[in-house]
Parts: sequence; C-alpha cells; structure tokens
Amino acid sequence: HYDYILSASPQHCREIRYLEKLYKDKAKIVLPFGYPRILDLKKEYLDNSVNVKNKKTQKTILIAPTWGSSSITETCLENLFQQLVLMNYKIIYRPHPISLSENKNYILKMKNKFRDKIIFENNISKTNYLNYVDTLITDWSGFSLEFFFTTLKPTIFIDTPPKIKNKNFNDVKIEPIESVIRKKIGTIITIKDIQKINQKIELVSKRTYKLDSSEYIYDYSKNYKNIINEIKLILNETVNDNLQK
Repeated sequence: HYDYILSASPQHCREIRYLEKLYKDKAKIVLPFGYPRILDLKKEYLDNSVNVKNKKTQKTILIAPTWGSSSITETCLENLFQQLVLMNYKIIYRPHPISLSENKNYILKMKNKFRDKIIFENNISKTNYLNYVDTLITDWSGFSLEFFFTTLKPTIFIDTPPKIKNKNFNDVKIEPIESVIRKKIGTIITIKDIQKINQKIELVSKRTYKLDSSEYIYDYSKNYKNIINEIKLILNETVNDNLQK
C-alpha cells in the first residue's frame, strides 16, 4: 500500500525486501531514516548526567514491560516484586499504557500491596529518571533498544511467551530484532527462575555491553536533511504529475 517507506533500521529494510519477494509485491523505495526519539533521550540523559552522579545513592531497577497476556504484568509481576524487594534497590515499575487501561484494577492492587517499596510511574513520557537506572527488566518490549542506545546499560529479559499479533509471522525467515538483541545487551531469565533475578542483576552489573548502533538503527542526525530533500522531490513530482493530467 506504500510507495515510500522511511526506515528506522537495516532490519526493516531486510524484512521489507523479503516480504516483497515472498508476496510478489511491487518494490518500494526505502529511505534510511533513523529513530529521532533516541536522539532526544540521549540529549536529556547527557544533560542530566552530572547532577545525577552527585545525588545517586542506591542501585535503581526499572521494570518496563510490554502489554498483553504474555507480558510481565500479566504473567509474573507480583512474584518479581517479591524477589526485588528483598534487596536494597530503588525499584520503579512503569506499566505500558495499554496495561494501565486493561489491567487497571490489578495494577492498583499491586500498588497498594507494595506502596512503600516500589515506585509506580504511570507517565510513559517522563524519562528523566533514566539517569538513575542501573538495570532494566523487561520482556519483549522494544523499549530495551531505546534504553540501551541511550544509557549503554544492561537489560534483563524475562522470557515470557512472545507477543504474536501476526499469525503468519513464520513466513518471514528473518529473526526479529527483539530476539536478536537480547543476549547482546543483557541476559535472559525464565519465569520459573524469577527467584534468581537478584543474582542476574549482580551478574549484568559486572559486565560491559558494547554494540555498533549502526548495525541496528540508522543515524537520524545524518539522514534527516536527505529525507527532507527526498520528500520535497516526491511532492514536486506528484504536483507535476497532477498538472500534466
């Protein structure tokens, strides 16, 4: 349905070309674009970094899951909380907005139960607390990429069942980036091993994770001017074509 696609990553390009061949679709013009949000997060992170270093006194853990029946929120949240509060961590739980809507009563129940031990952050647009976070805990959320490329800090992935919304996903013989990235920016723990989560936190805190971001995401700061020019050309061509008709 599209003639032009602005692509956030090389992975998108590979998947698009694969699907074109698979379904014999017309070739689209795919333009390397990037992910502007990461630049915003990085700027905010760097601007706040000096002040935070002087104020930080304890290890901070952020739990930021995806939504749905296979998410941390719906599979193992209470058990996870029970393990984390055993340690002297500052714990922040940031539920997905859809979970806040669909699981409102359960999240409120958890908030009341752990009121004095866990911070519930419902504002997904608020990100200045990232400077304090040492480790992210998530499931299949794409936020793990934003977090790593902003902070270069590790993620622990709880191996919940993948959130599958496309029943034909196996048609694409390319491993999803959410799967590829997991062991490269952190480690994985199964739901049944949740009681070992504190050991995993200590493990990843001792390691340094490095990744060439250009392999996973295009540099928006280098591409945006080209994209603006491309869009202008496209619009001019469209206007000329309409005039000729």
